[in-house]
Amino acid sequence: MKTSPENKPELIISMMGEAAILFDAGMELDAPELGLQTRIWSVSKRLEAIKGVSEVIVGMNNFLVSFVPADLPHAEVQQKVSDYWQQDALEGALNVKSHIIDVVYGGEYLEDLKRVAEYSQLSIDQVIELHSTSKYTVFTLGSQPGLPYLGGLPSQLDIPRRSSPRARVESGAVIIAGGQASVLSRTSACGWHVIGQTDYDVFNINNDSPAVFAPGDIVEFRVKGVHL
Repeated sequence: MKTSPENKPELIISMMGEAAILFDAGMELDAPELGLQTRIWSVSKRLEAIKGVSEVIVGMNNFLVSFVPADLPHAEVQQKVSDYWQQDALEGALNVKSHIIDVVYGGEYLEDLKRVAEYSQLSIDQVIELHSTSKYTVFTLGSQPGLPYLGGLPSQLDIPRRSSPRARVESGAVIIAGGQASVLSRTSACGWHVIGQTDYDVFNINNDSPAVFAPGDIVEFRVKGVHL
């Protein structure tokens, strides 16, 4: 279901202990319209300015509010979120940047690229073209330091995760699964399908801002090479 500012889904509220509440819109990813996610980003910005709010962690279609109950009671948190949810999205809530990521498709994990092509009933060239000609939006960061969850993957490439995760996938792996795309920031186990590799530095602790991506950023993948 697509969400616009005029179509505000009811939030599902879950208490997460004494000092945190999870608010979940409970809807499918709304890329590329971003009506729902933009509203979540806006609510997050408004909440961060309130005394008693410790942190707001934004996810995909949800956000977690941590707070100090002595300064901000549970009921007041819920009321503020309800009020902000009905308001118009903030203009310029995010400092959006664009990123172009060079990818070598195939290579060490060629079997995954072949599996994606077979599942999608496309040729490998068609998979690469679809992936590399689409624009993606960073919805949130998580799982690993700076790892972006990207909306905007073409529906033809919507493939479930691997039935058996790999024990080790190198950092810089370009991955897709469950209607999303991403780039590993650290060498780790991974159950997503690896379709290529990049040298793009997703997370560098030595930088002033270690995480390269931020919510709202635009990402494009560009073909650097194909190793079949």
